[in-house]
Amino acid sequence: MLNIYLGFLQDFDFILQIFLILAIIAFIRRRVTHNTLALVLISLTVIVMIFLFWPVFRVGYVFYILLSVGVAGIFVDFFFISAGGSPEEMMGRKMETHGAPGATDAAARNKLVKKMGPKPPGR
Repeated sequence: MLNIYLGFLQDFDFILQIFLILAIIAFIRRRVTHNTLALVLISLTVIVMIFLFWPVFRVGYVFYILLSVGVAGIFVDFFFISAGGSPEEMMGRKMETHGAPGATDAAARNKLVKKMGPKPPGR
């Protein structure tokens, strides 16, 4: 039973290394435009972070992932879920403030006709 958990942890560790390599590639490619220099920097960074000091960077990378996912979750909750209630409530509020669709156009047209007075003869 212990071998199953250790195998899972090794697989998870390998997946973290792959994601960190992809993050390193994306980060350096965005900032360094010269291809040869970018390849050298990517190679050196991957060798140092993955093969030499992985136990140190693993802890920081896991905390970075947890922090970014947690902060993103808080933003989603704050801006989208709790912003205005359910869609039915929002539609009810919209209908109360603006009336039925087209009602404002008809009311404005009627007001303009009353303001202009009756039609002149011959038209």
